[in-house]
Amino acid sequence: EIVDTTGPSYSLLEIFPIEAGTISVDWKEYIIDIYENSNRDVEIEIETDINYDIPGEYTVIFNVSDGYYTHQKNVEVSVVDTTKPKVFLNPSLDSVSVGETYTEDGVEVIDVTDTNVVLDGMVDTNTVGVYELNYIVTDTSGNETIIKRYVTVYEQPTKVEFELGYARTTLLTGEDYTDGSCRVIVNGEDFECQVKENKVDTTTAGIYWIEYSFILGEKEYRYKRYIYVINSYDDLELYIDLWKEEDEK
Repeated sequence: EIVDTTGPSYSLLEIFPIEAGTISVDWKEYIIDIYENSNRDVEIEIETDINYDIPGEYTVIFNVSDGYYTHQKNVEVSVVDTTKPKVFLNPSLDSVSVGETYTEDGVEVIDVTDTNVVLDGMVDTNTVGVYELNYIVTDTSGNETIIKRYVTVYEQPTKVEFELGYARTTLLTGEDYTDGSCRVIVNGEDFECQVKENKVDTTTAGIYWIEYSFILGEKEYRYKRYIYVINSYDDLELYIDLWKEEDEK
């Protein structure tokens, strides 16, 4: 009587550390050179407690059986995390004018393990300049990613607006002209403006103007008020057309 008292024999390929985040591993592919002396079909069963998302040491149990005997091998497998976190800047308004409030909108982090984000840098919205913010992201395995955000604080462009007070600007020849007030608003603050040139001659029909001036720093701002002197009100439409032509020059 021929009796089979020997289980199947086999070898295993070298098993390297597995990167955390791996979806799964087909451990049967690591089994090679199976030999069964009785030519029976063999069954392969794999037992493992691996959590592919958590670095650590795990055991994989290989069982190869011919139905009578099982050849078992226990192999220690390492799950390691050597991949740096993926870090993306969240959309943000990174250009603000002096005096405005800057809101820091942080980053989005993708990693298989827990991460810690440290923000290095600050933005002084009272001072013009370009500021660098560094996000230092570290996972529980010590892998580190640094990403930068640049924030620009700029000087608000000066807004100069002339505001003229009421005046009667359509006169018959010989009538007196009384000028209205003039003020300048610079970024919300009021200033007086000066008359730079007065071309009004109410003795002769025509289109005249008064030019006002305001000096801010080294720059002079000018603004005109037009006055119509007419012989009769029937001439008004003609003078308006002439003024449009003059204004387009």
